[in-house]
Amino acid sequence: MSAPNRLAQWIYRHVPLINSEVSLLIAIFALLLSNVAFLGGLGVHFFGMDIKEMAYVSFWTFDFCLLGMYITPWLKLPALAHYTTHQRFTFMIEIWVWVYVLIALTYEVPWIFGYSQMAYAEDELWAYPWWSYIQGGDIRYLYVEKHVLFSEVWACVNATIAAFGLYFWYKSKRTSVAAVFILMLADAGHIAPTVQYYALETFHHFPNVDVANPHNFWGKFIFSNCSWLIMPFVTLYWGTKALPRLYGVVKD
Repeated sequence: MSAPNRLAQWIYRHVPLINSEVSLLIAIFALLLSNVAFLGGLGVHFFGMDIKEMAYVSFWTFDFCLLGMYITPWLKLPALAHYTTHQRFTFMIEIWVWVYVLIALTYEVPWIFGYSQMAYAEDELWAYPWWSYIQGGDIRYLYVEKHVLFSEVWACVNATIAAFGLYFWYKSKRTSVAAVFILMLADAGHIAPTVQYYALETFHHFPNVDVANPHNFWGKFIFSNCSWLIMPFVTLYWGTKALPRLYGVVKD
């Protein structure tokens, strides 16, 4: 057995929740996603790195990890060999819902309750994750207007609804019709504020987006935000496929 295979087998035996190459991949992406802000904060505050450059690294890392997690259910991996197309589709939707629920709980909820204090904490390590986003090209989160605050509150409400949906979904062992409707409802709620964000920026000629900077325009504005525009429609489509199966009308 090769060294990488031995390492993988050791991880499967000793690391909780990681028992296959699928969960290992998801864990790697999640670890990168959850630690990029922490590592960036250390780099900026202790090693003199530029906060904007670190913000751009965070945007692209975020984009890469999201795409990697979305693709994982569709890979030809041994642990997924017996998955049907619909099961792979469901797996991808579950990943997406987990992503936005956790982002809301760890990033957006703290911002809602502490944005006024964060405005005066530019040089504080604890405020780095939010100031990184501001310095990376979204000044809206420093001089907060009501529509921005409303969008963030709305996103957190949707995430809370989705968290209940996930609870009922797993409690029922993926058989709850109500859970599917809840997840569809929560995702539908993401569409309007995301459309508002893209529409306002475009209509006002991108006052908060540096269109000449590919890191700011593509890395943040397009790729870091587009999941909240695209994946809700994907989730709604998934719901139209999941419900007939749960009702027994369609069988795999």
